[in-house]
Amino acid sequence: MNRNTIKLADRESWTVEERAALRGYSRSFAYKMLAAGKGPELLRIERTARITRKADREWEERMRKQPDSAAAEVQ
Repeated sequence: MNRNTIKLADRESWTVEERAALRGYSRSFAYKMLAAGKGPELLRIERTARITRKADREWEERMRKQPDSAAAEVQ
């Protein structure tokens, strides 16, 4: 990881694009997951949607309980 990635990873919230990049998937896949109701809960601040660290952890736990089904439904 470069220095910018480390700083990005240490944040308390991210844009959808930032979190997708940190998790290693595409922006379009992230939005497909959200549209299908399979993504993390979003915090909306004016016109920006953010993913909090807490929402990301909760989403990760949900995905661990149903590992392949959520992503397969979206693709």
